[in-house]
Amino acid sequence: MGMTKRTAADWMRWYNETMAGNPQPIHSDDPQPGWFKVRMVRLGPWLPARIFVDHGELRCKVGDAEHDPAEWWSRLAARPISHDEYMRLYQHWKTDPKRQADLAPYDLTREPTRP
Repeated sequence: MGMTKRTAADWMRWYNETMAGNPQPIHSDDPQPGWFKVRMVRLGPWLPARIFVDHGELRCKVGDAEHDPAEWWSRLAARPISHDEYMRLYQHWKTDPKRQADLAPYDLTREPTRP
């Protein structure tokens, strides 16, 4: 029997039903596409996350970092958010001054540190 190709509606069924107020079962071995928020540490800032389909394969991004969707699904599934909320969170995350300070280049020739 041939494998049936999934449509966009098929892929998004779990997310759309959950966002419509009809919580769907979460199976740890069955990641589903959608937009989510997650904390990396307890009480830390929310990070934007998404699981999406790329050329028929599931991919996962938390912030800008790529991750295995199967490994992150259990953490993400409990916190689905709307696409608009995801975009707001992503823009805030990208422009947050605290995050920018963490990513600023550090020149050890000007400010050496000891091991």
